[in-house]
Amino acid sequence: MEKLKKNYFDQRINSLEKETFRSILANREIATYKILENICKKKFLIKNGSVCDIGCGDQYLKSEFIKNNMSYVGYDINEINIERDKLPLKNDSTNLMLCLAVIEHISDPSNLFSEAYRCLEKKWSFYC
Repeated sequence: MEKLKKNYFDQRINSLEKETFRSILANREIATYKILENICKKKFLIKNGSVCDIGCGDQYLKSEFIKNNMSYVGYDINEINIERDKLPLKNDSTNLMLCLAVIEHISDPSNLFSEAYRCLEKKWSFYC
């Protein structure tokens, strides 16, 4: 499986190298994959912990967290405007905050960072 994943990303980069922008996108896909791989290897999973996924899309990551005894809540553009709205979470209530492929789509990330920091238990991690 690992070889198959590596071959996919190697082919993806090679096919896109002629176009710089698309090569950057491919590298971002690889970085996202590595973050998710670390999450799946339980490096960032806290038993009975909680995760907030900002920009969750169809919540494709939810099952992995539920499977690892974590509560999961996800918000996407149709539920919250992260540039102006408050997250409906209590202060210091979340162990892991995810924000994958979101920041480049918003003009002012200051509210995103403020809300993530407010909701995140200060001893845990924020990946954006």
